Amino acid sequence: MKIRKRKYAMSAAFAAFLVLSAVSPIAAAYVDNDVEYHFNIGTYQSNSRSTGRYRETTNTNNKWKVKMTYTNEGEGTYTTYWLEHYNGDNVSPAHTICIADGTKYYSAWSSASKSTVYLTAENNNNNNITYTVKGYWDEETGK
Repeated sequence: MKIRKRKYAMSAAFAAFLVLSAVSPIAAAYVDNDVEYHFNIGTYQSNSRSTGRYRETTNTNNKWKVKMTYTNEGEGTYTTYWLEHYNGDNVSPAHTICIADGTKYYSAWSSASKSTVYLTAENNNNNNITYTVKGYWDEETGK
């Protein structure tokens, strides 16, 4: 009887180990990270973008995020952000934010699933002003 209980306990522990081993890499991909970005925003709404990051999820509601922490354009000014592929195809709607907005979370389109995406930004005004922005972003947050 004791041997049977011991075998059962060992089998249960091994099964739990296998389940946790399979789930933990998936969960790790959806961690809400703070990846720094620094852009020089060009004139006439020319695009600036980050280094690409792989978006593992297929869930369009697994939100990406952006937080602008600095701009030398001036207090209360806005910059427009979105995700795109290497070829310039947008894979999320564009969102215009300012520093006071804090961290913003947004859904991406299904075309962003299982692909490398780039945080992209442009001046929300079509003018000849250039400026710098800095902040944090993440391609998928689990939120």
